[in-house]
Amino acid sequence: MKIYLVLGALLLVVAWLAIPPLFLSPPKRGTSTTAEMNLLPLQDSLDRLSRAIRIRTISPEDPAEFNPDAFAAFHKFLEQNFPLAHGNLEKQVLAGHSLLYKWPGKNTALTPVLLMNHMDVVPVLNPELWQQPPFDGVIADGYIWGRGTMDDKGGLMAMMEAAEGLLARGHEPERTLYFLFGHDEELGNADGGAATAARYFADNDIRLDYVLDEGMVIADGLLPMVDIPVAMIGIAEKGYMDMKLTATGTGGHSSMPEKNTSIERLARALTKLYDNPLPVQMMYIRALGDNLKYYMPYGMKTAFHNFGLLQPILKKGLASDTTLSPFLRTTTAPTILRAGEKSNVIPTEASAVINFRIIPGETSDDVVRMVAETIDDPHIRLEKQNHTEPSPVSDADSPAYEIIRQSILETAGDEEMAITPQLVTAATDSRFLAGVSNNTYRFQYMHITPELKPAFHGLNERLKVTDYAKMIEFYARLMKNTDRM
Repeated sequence: MKIYLVLGALLLVVAWLAIPPLFLSPPKRGTSTTAEMNLLPLQDSLDRLSRAIRIRTISPEDPAEFNPDAFAAFHKFLEQNFPLAHGNLEKQVLAGHSLLYKWPGKNTALTPVLLMNHMDVVPVLNPELWQQPPFDGVIADGYIWGRGTMDDKGGLMAMMEAAEGLLARGHEPERTLYFLFGHDEELGNADGGAATAARYFADNDIRLDYVLDEGMVIADGLLPMVDIPVAMIGIAEKGYMDMKLTATGTGGHSSMPEKNTSIERLARALTKLYDNPLPVQMMYIRALGDNLKYYMPYGMKTAFHNFGLLQPILKKGLASDTTLSPFLRTTTAPTILRAGEKSNVIPTEASAVINFRIIPGETSDDVVRMVAETIDDPHIRLEKQNHTEPSPVSDADSPAYEIIRQSILETAGDEEMAITPQLVTAATDSRFLAGVSNNTYRFQYMHITPELKPAFHGLNERLKVTDYAKMIEFYARLMKNTDRM
């Protein structure tokens, strides 16, 4: 009799876990509150972006190679091509080359908003390998090609197109809008354009209701569990730290090697770090599951619907996924190794530089401590090099987040699309604005497929023509919808 009671109880538990997910359906999208956006002719907008790409606003690694004339030319280009914006918005030049625009709102009692993108681009190392020249702005095969189309001059131009189009239709915002276009985002300068803007807002006692920067996109075929496009809104970004490991050991002639040489110690330490990745944090994966479980296969839908009970299984199963792992933990990536000068001399010192992207909830000091515990070798010295801490985490239930979410859905139109808050694994200029706003979000309206993903900072950077049109529409909708907050 007892066995039947146990089996019956097990069946009830299985039913309790497995049946409810069968009835899960996506939340209703709601109806659009704004009319169709017919702004400036798309072909004219594409032509302007093409010409903008030709201006080589490059952020070089060597400051001596910085070309201020290119940035001055880009400033002039914006003035000439967006006359209504330059006639109605107040402009300042910060840190020599960054641009801050103010579009005054009719209601000065409302807290202003800041929209950001950046004008600088990374260098092109092998232009001969590109399908189209990287600085010609060629429009072909449904794309506009060139460095900066995706990261991030395309976003800047889309924002200006949206503002110019709204001004042409006589739009006046209720709430003051600021636009910040940095000139050194790719370098991450702590005293650069974005940091200078943050000081300007702080010095003038200007609090921002929300900040929106680039950083996340529409993942189209990138997430292993979801077939439809997923718009990911970044609510936080990881910290950054380079850590140098220096191992010391017995040197000497290579014909008489001793044990525990510097290279042996360093190799052993790196192996331990590879074999013992830093701890898994599930909060961002849980957010992803909460918002995307409706679109997942039944097994994953069941697992995420019963997250509290099945979290250990999910943690083990997802931690090894290369796409999802950066959202689960502080990542460890050795990038530079140095040891030895001659093939017949065992060096007394060997070093490695490891790049860590630190998940919110941990600090650079936490990472140093955990690495020291994992390596457990007093003959290896740890040095923190250039680093920034993780950003604060913004509210995914705020009115600002909802306005961004609704603007995405309105822009998507009939296209089925899921939306979720998520963690930005790289760094953006928005981290400098944390002191003047409680809510900083990161999103760019463009579909990134597995084919397009390597184009960020890589070969054949290009933006779909249809995405550029949608990007302009998104910013226009967002500017109008922000008045409803």
